Amino acid sequence: MIEEQNLLIKLIILAIVCYIVWSIVGAFRRRARLPPGPVGVPLLGYLPWIDRANSHRTFCDLANRYGDIFSIRMGGRTVIALASYELIKEAFGQPVFSGRLPSRFVRRMTRGCGILFTEGEKWSHQRNFSLRYLKSIGFARSESARQISDELAGMMVKLDSMAAAGQPVTTIDLLTPAVNSVISKLTLGKVYRDDDENYRDYLKAFDEYTKLMNPLPMLFPFIDYIFHWTKTAKEIQTRFDIMFQFVQGEVLKRRQLLNCQQPKSSPAECLTDAYNLAKVQAESAGDFETYSDFQIVRVCMELFFGGTATTARSLEWLLLYMAAYPDEQSKVQQELDQLIHRNPDTNKSAEEICLDDRDSLHYTQAVIDECYRRVSLSSNGTFHRATRDAELRGYLIPKDAALMPLAYAVHHSERHWSHPQGFYPGHFLDNDGRYQPSRYLIPFMIGRRACLGEGLARQEIFLIFANLMRRYRVELGSDCCYGDREKLLEGRLSLIRVPEKHTLRFSRRF
Repeated sequence: MIEEQNLLIKLIILAIVCYIVWSIVGAFRRRARLPPGPVGVPLLGYLPWIDRANSHRTFCDLANRYGDIFSIRMGGRTVIALASYELIKEAFGQPVFSGRLPSRFVRRMTRGCGILFTEGEKWSHQRNFSLRYLKSIGFARSESARQISDELAGMMVKLDSMAAAGQPVTTIDLLTPAVNSVISKLTLGKVYRDDDENYRDYLKAFDEYTKLMNPLPMLFPFIDYIFHWTKTAKEIQTRFDIMFQFVQGEVLKRRQLLNCQQPKSSPAECLTDAYNLAKVQAESAGDFETYSDFQIVRVCMELFFGGTATTARSLEWLLLYMAAYPDEQSKVQQELDQLIHRNPDTNKSAEEICLDDRDSLHYTQAVIDECYRRVSLSSNGTFHRATRDAELRGYLIPKDAALMPLAYAVHHSERHWSHPQGFYPGHFLDNDGRYQPSRYLIPFMIGRRACLGEGLARQEIFLIFANLMRRYRVELGSDCCYGDREKLLEGRLSLIRVPEKHTLRFSRRF
């Protein structure tokens, strides 16, 4: 009996050893099929060697060492980095590489709703519905152009007063409300002002929410299991609840307004209206999920997020670059003056710059694109997920691996840009000085998950930038000096690249 027990124990130990050996051999074989990359340490992977404030530079160095496609371990996650335009385009055009990273914490926040963190049929339907409606009401066209014009007028009143007083301007504080108003009108049918206490609470919660968000649950599966018990997770949830309740309240107000106006015959005036009308129709057919209350609120929140932070930061960077490169600013203003035929003797100017002027403003467009390139706001892109084992350029891309599009690497490659580390608008001008866009510029990413609001963002940035340059001369504030220009323009990387704290001084040109 004892001998049989000993034999059984030996067999169990042998089975365990065989399983471990088989797992190790399998892991090595699997690793051999992955793209090349550095070896990290157990549990943490390559994280100890990544510069948190400038991770885009770390990844560029790795791309120079291992090539345009390489693999690293970041915590418990296999990450496949893509450092060329061709690879990003090839990968992100395929459904298999269009997933989102799984996270229990994110799923609790989203409940499988929205656009940003969903995938498959639900993602496709919600994205197409939102885009189809927004286009139908002039999204990135006439309707939003009128709204931008209204916000510009209010912004210039404030700037005129600050310019006259010689007061320094924190541009992000000036730009965010204006940009927010445009997207809020399109999504919620209302423009919010600073005296709206609920709106102020929303903005404060949004700012704190973006600072608290943490990628660790997506990189460490074991942290994902316990993260929702942490103090940080509870603070994130508190901010999320404030934002959710604000947007939910606005959605319900729009629904009540539609109900009063007989929804079947009421035209939709914003995205919320379109969703509320679709909800009535779907529920009458027995579908209570596609347009649920949570789904409607979640989509509006995501468009609110995406339509504010990145656009306002892009404009902040543009104005900072103009202050840091006064010669380039002068060239932009010279082109604007030639277009509008301003008469310096009478100190009067023509009407404001409009979208129809864009095709005539070659240097202005080149400056905007060069700022997109040089800054690379989303330097490391947004992670995609492989929904199953797949191949890319002969390499294994395992299921649930993260694919990271290195936009900064593409934007600073010597293969595509003659002055990759400089600020050179000539990258986007032909030999005749005419604007020439480049396919290698991907600030809004490419593929199936390209930015939904690219058209609106480009329109806002052009109109606001061109009209501010026409009216004001911009200089670095007293807290900055031109000798520190490169340090100031280096910025730091969080969710997106943001410049160091600074102020600018505006002065009227006429």
